[in-house]
Amino acid sequence: MGKKSRLKKERRELCSQDIPPVWTDESGMHTIVPALPGVSAEDMQEQMTIEYQQRIKTSPEWNNIVADLGEEEAEKLLKQCEAKIEQM
Repeated sequence: MGKKSRLKKERRELCSQDIPPVWTDESGMHTIVPALPGVSAEDMQEQMTIEYQQRIKTSPEWNNIVADLGEEEAEKLLKQCEAKIEQM
């Protein structure tokens, strides 16, 4: 496969992935995700918050935050990072 064909294939594969759009503004980071059948907005929001906080805690930056603020302050800050679902 030539380089041009390989690049076209990679672009096609990337475009076909179901990656939701993400953007930021003064109120925070936003994304659009489809509603899941049979799952309430509250349950989805809680699960998204848990996953978001876990990703922050396992990121390389977490150690820097803890070193700068201390464990207790870092945990307080982490609790403020939560998902909010707004109906459109």
